[in-house]
Amino acid sequence: MNLPTFLRKSDELTKQLSKDQLLAVIHEIARTLPEHKREIFLDTLTAASQTTATDSPKTTCDDHQQLLIELKHNQEILAEINNGIRCLDSEYNEEWDDWYNSDADEVLFSDSMGVLSEIEDTIRLIHKCIDLAVYKEGCELAETLSVLEITAKGDYEDFCGEPLGINDLYEHELLSGSMEKTVRECLYLEYQGNRLEDRAEELLCMIHNFQCYSVRLEDVLQTGNFELPEFEQFLPLWIEYLGTHSGMGVKILLKEAQSMLQDEQQILDTARKYANTCPELYKQILEQNSDPDKNQRMMSIGIEALERISENTKVRSEIALLTAKYACENNQESVCEYCWLEAFRSNPSLVHYLRLRFCGDNWENNKRQAAKICQGLYKTDNELYFMLLFWNKEFDTVMAQGMSVRESLGWSFTFMKEGITSFLLLLYQGTDLPAGLSCLLNYIQQKYEFTAEEFYKGTGHTCTKNSTELLWEIICKWKQEVKISNEDRIRWMNKINQLISLRVDGIMTANRRKYYHECAAFISAYGEVKESHGIIGEKNTFMAEYRKRYPRRSAFIQELVKFGYVK
Repeated sequence: MNLPTFLRKSDELTKQLSKDQLLAVIHEIARTLPEHKREIFLDTLTAASQTTATDSPKTTCDDHQQLLIELKHNQEILAEINNGIRCLDSEYNEEWDDWYNSDADEVLFSDSMGVLSEIEDTIRLIHKCIDLAVYKEGCELAETLSVLEITAKGDYEDFCGEPLGINDLYEHELLSGSMEKTVRECLYLEYQGNRLEDRAEELLCMIHNFQCYSVRLEDVLQTGNFELPEFEQFLPLWIEYLGTHSGMGVKILLKEAQSMLQDEQQILDTARKYANTCPELYKQILEQNSDPDKNQRMMSIGIEALERISENTKVRSEIALLTAKYACENNQESVCEYCWLEAFRSNPSLVHYLRLRFCGDNWENNKRQAAKICQGLYKTDNELYFMLLFWNKEFDTVMAQGMSVRESLGWSFTFMKEGITSFLLLLYQGTDLPAGLSCLLNYIQQKYEFTAEEFYKGTGHTCTKNSTELLWEIICKWKQEVKISNEDRIRWMNKINQLISLRVDGIMTANRRKYYHECAAFISAYGEVKESHGIIGEKNTFMAEYRKRYPRRSAFIQELVKFGYVK
């Protein structure tokens, strides 16, 4: 729950309480408060007993004047720093090494001119401006700090050629405290020191200057002695301004701002307005709903989002599955399958394909659309393209085009390993996987990031199996549809035998020890498939052939033993 919503609900509830009830609530909060928060709680009660919500901070005219003098002096010093009159010194750390000692500082900084202490003083003054409600001058100081450039003479300047910003000083641990806290206080002053119509532009400009996108508007709301004025009027202006900008940091801010809106129609209108630039707003609406009575409305909003958002946007896939979840709860099976198809369209993956194919009853209706989506993957994701062709039973095409590499090495980013694995799993006759095939199944599951949790998204079902078990269950179900002639089986096994021999020979010749396990898995799995067709002892016989071929490779032989080879 965001802060504005929390405050609104809290105020509504406290207004309904009598004095005795309110005292009882405060007593209960105090009773259950952790020890490290008790002093703060007592200070809050003490301060409340001495002032009212409309009181100004207790400051004297002398305090105010003294602060203005300090601010003026500090601005003059910052000007000297910004102009390079006062600077840091730097030298390359000869003990630093990118490989062996990467935790050490690459550059060592020294501060003979007191630059860092002056910047620390600036940060102290910013905090003091908040305490004394000196917003105009505090805002000016915060703006100066946000664009401050610090020169580092020596090796850093020679190497980088650019000055340091405040974020760089924190990154190099040259300043104490928290970067987020400093930025939060600067943004608070920026808000207080500007007119309503200027605040959005100035706040975003300051965030960009500091390059600190982890600070949230809610953090700024919790800063200072008083709530931000005109916040309800500011929020729509903030959203409007953010909507004209791009970047991941801006998207996060826009999502946060939308979550603070109280009116549901206004929230939806915002998502509609920025559907192209920030489709995550639709996703946020669907994620945050907790009212079962609104499932039908959420489903309608989700369908609307799928129609408005560009098809090649990955977040559209997530929106599709959220919409499918609401459709399941409304028993709208046709809408579910439409959403699964759109999830696959916007983010083609094996898990989205398998959900579409095996979780519904209308695969024949979706088959043509799915095939069209697959065709578009040939140039963008070769490995996924051939895997989906394989599931579509286009085996000869996969063998001829996807497994055509003639070299024994350089199989990365090809379908060679995946092809051998897929054909062996297809040709195996049995339900319980032995060691070699089990290893290959794990490889496919991890390679294509198939998870049971992801598979069941948008289906209304809960995950009860581990990912590998579920994938094998789906493969076994699919194999019941596949008819393989004896001629094809022999031809494919001969081809796989040749490829395994080619691969193992290449690995041994190049002394690529880290691939011994992979080679042993292929050899073991090939023998396991042969045994599943009634050739008893073929696995050990096949493994023995490779042992004889490479008798001096003890590490390789040990890998064969791990998969069940008996000497």
